Amino acid sequence: FGAWVNSWYWYLTLGLAFLFLPMLFPDGRLLSGRWLPVAALTGAGVVGAAVLSALAETLTGSGADYRIENPIGIEGLGYVEELPVFGALGVIFIVGGVAAVASVILRFRRSRGVERQQMKWFLYAAAPILLFTLTDFALEIVGALVFGWVLVGLPAAIGIAVLRYRLYDIDILINRTLVYGALTVTLALVYVGGVVGLQRVFIGLSGQESQLAVVASTLAIVALFVPLRRRVQAFVDRLFYREKYDAARVLAAFGARLRDETELSVLSEDLVSVARETMQSEHASLWLRRPGERSG
Repeated sequence: FGAWVNSWYWYLTLGLAFLFLPMLFPDGRLLSGRWLPVAALTGAGVVGAAVLSALAETLTGSGADYRIENPIGIEGLGYVEELPVFGALGVIFIVGGVAAVASVILRFRRSRGVERQQMKWFLYAAAPILLFTLTDFALEIVGALVFGWVLVGLPAAIGIAVLRYRLYDIDILINRTLVYGALTVTLALVYVGGVVGLQRVFIGLSGQESQLAVVASTLAIVALFVPLRRRVQAFVDRLFYREKYDAARVLAAFGARLRDETELSVLSEDLVSVARETMQSEHASLWLRRPGERSG
């Protein structure tokens, strides 16, 4: 029974996790009725591949070497990937994959409020899937970390998005990931480059390597950590969080003017201008109560 399930479960897993989940997340509905034919075609391809695999004459293993006669198999029916119809099924899978990606992009662009935050959680957890094609050229531990991220992070992110628990923390999480990810890569390159460069210098001077290269490179990244983190944070805010960056810049400029300006009329105009720019409001006005006047 385990060998039989192993022959077809992967196609259902592939279809549900990588095709239908992106098309239906987060409300369980397609974007519109026009997407129904694509979803139906994708579903037919997934079910067809699973059924053909379940009815193969012989069950074979990929991770383990075994050959078991299928009790419900059709005589002469080979494994689905060896059948001529698999080419058509592959085209259906490609169409479903393109539709899934397009659905996520369109839904994210149209989303607002809570749905936008839900889509952010989903994309944040699913982003490492793009790195699967590069894991063959990286260390084995990198592939294991990417697979673990998706295996654990995607269900956790979906759960947070559906339950709406700490939903708006995703903005902080994305910000920190971008900042410290870029910072880690930059410091690693500085460390490796410093060690290699200084070792060459020591070899040229004394003919042998020296531990001073490691010590000097370590001290360099320690000294660079704080100023580099600030620069990376400012760059990320300016590039990805432009509204937040502009608001902080406007408030900082207003604080600088506030220290030098004493004219009430000028301060009133500046305060209204700052409120309009930071809050992005259509209209802003300032009411000043006269001395001795009761409010209300």
